[in-house]
Amino acid sequence: MDIRQLKYFVAIVDCGSLSKAAEQLCVAQPSLSQQVAGLETELKTTLLLRSHQGVQPTEASRALYLRARDVLRQKRLKRCSPVRTSLSRIWRPAPHNARDSTRSLWLRVFRN
Repeated sequence: MDIRQLKYFVAIVDCGSLSKAAEQLCVAQPSLSQQVAGLETELKTTLLLRSHQGVQPTEASRALYLRARDVLRQKRLKRCSPVRTSLSRIWRPAPHNARDSTRSLWLRVFRN
């Protein structure tokens, strides 16, 4: 199981349709179906009830959906979190003239 499979699974449940999810994700529908089938094989359970009206999550897949959504949210938050730097170390003025001061600043920025 990987993040891509979880992302696809959550999108399918959210959209209620493989074709709508494929369009939203910019992925071919057969590829999306293949990923879900792989996830179902790995978990040894049916995750989606397919019909002409769309897909419905099974009872077993509801827990996976909630957990997958949390995992994707945490991943998104981690990716978007700002890089923490010590501004006092970067912006400490140098005791020499302006040219040395700029050089010193750049050296400190690139060393960190």
